[in-house]
Amino acid sequence: MKLLHPFLRLCFTAFLFQILLMQHLSAQPSKTNDTWLIKLISIRSFGSIKTFDAPIDYSITKSKISYERRGKLNIVRFDLKKRWIIDKDKKTYTERVLGYQDTSKKVIPITKAGLEYEPDYYWEIKDLGRDSVINGWKCHLFVAFGDADYSDRTVYFWSTHDLPSNLEILNEKSFRDILPGTDVSDKLFEHIKPLNAGVVIYLKDFERPSIVRDPIILEYKVDKVEPLNKMDISFELPEGLKKLN
Repeated sequence: MKLLHPFLRLCFTAFLFQILLMQHLSAQPSKTNDTWLIKLISIRSFGSIKTFDAPIDYSITKSKISYERRGKLNIVRFDLKKRWIIDKDKKTYTERVLGYQDTSKKVIPITKAGLEYEPDYYWEIKDLGRDSVINGWKCHLFVAFGDADYSDRTVYFWSTHDLPSNLEILNEKSFRDILPGTDVSDKLFEHIKPLNAGVVIYLKDFERPSIVRDPIILEYKVDKVEPLNKMDISFELPEGLKKLN
């Protein structure tokens, strides 16, 4: 078999390189896309007990989130300040107002009610100056120290600028929905927001209540980010559902 002419061989090599480059770029999140499919993995640990939650797929835009968890469809509309929790089998839904705090239930001091105490953390955040690569994304490590009267909390989080900035809504999602304690996560998120840290893709939270020896540990990790076609997802409340509240 005759060898290819050097010019033809060069053209073939350039063509092959272009195909490989296009495949690589197509696998990366587009900076201009505004609708995403995010797969999150979460792990909870207490002492030697470790539980793995089923991975959750989040459909996310700048002001809307949709995901299924424990058999319920959740649609979060930051633009409307509403959350709909939908039971598709029973064709019912409940509606909650985002940011609403029920002041009718008073938190009893720990000296009177023990476990009813809800810590009010003072947060301090430090840049640890460490870089790492997680799932192919260059990340930077920060740590948040939370101090309260009867509890302390340490949250390590790795963030990246390799993902589009409109995915920073994932920070809001992770801190406000995944971390236990709405008040805790809201205050922590408000401290992280001014850092311009990018998108938080891995988080490890250590909570140490004074009444237990071992910390309660929560981990969550972004496992996958894919562009999503707007036509494939709806962030609207489906018709024909009965409102429960």
